[in-house]
Amino acid sequence: MGCIASTPKDAGGNRRRPASIGELSVYVPGFRIPKPVDFSQALGDQLSKNLVERLSALRTRIVVMAGQEAPTVTRTRRRSATQHGGSTLADLHQALEDYLPVLLGLVKDGSQLQHNIQFVWVNQEDEAEDHFCRRRQCQMHGMRKQAGIG
Repeated sequence: MGCIASTPKDAGGNRRRPASIGELSVYVPGFRIPKPVDFSQALGDQLSKNLVERLSALRTRIVVMAGQEAPTVTRTRRRSATQHGGSTLADLHQALEDYLPVLLGLVKDGSQLQHNIQFVWVNQEDEAEDHFCRRRQCQMHGMRKQAGIG
C-alpha cells in the first residue's frame, strides 16, 4: 500500500485480524541482592569499625529495599511513594549507588582486601525457591522415614 492510488483491493482485500493472539509469556529478570556476609569477621582487623558498620548498613538497606520492591515488580505497575516522595525503585537505585563505590574502593587493583571477602550476589527468587525446596526435601525425607523407605 503506500502509493496514493492504491486501495485495499489492490493488496488482496481487507485482512482479517485474529480474534486472539494466544498465550504470551514475558520474562521479567529477578532482583539480585547481596548474599549475607559478616564484614566484621572478614574485615574487622583491616578496616575501621566505622567503615565496616557503614558497609553492613548499606548492604542491609539494599536487601530490605529489594525485598519490598520485588513483589511489586511482577504485578502491574503501581507507583508507590516512599517517605522521601520518590518511588521505592528510585530509592533502591540510590542505595546501590551508595553501596557499589564502597565495594569497588575495597577491591580495586592491588588491594589486600581483594581476596579477603567475596561479594556474591544472588537472585532473590532463587533464594526463596531454594529455601522452599530444602523445606520440601526435609518433609519428603521425614515421610519416607515414617514409611520405612529411607
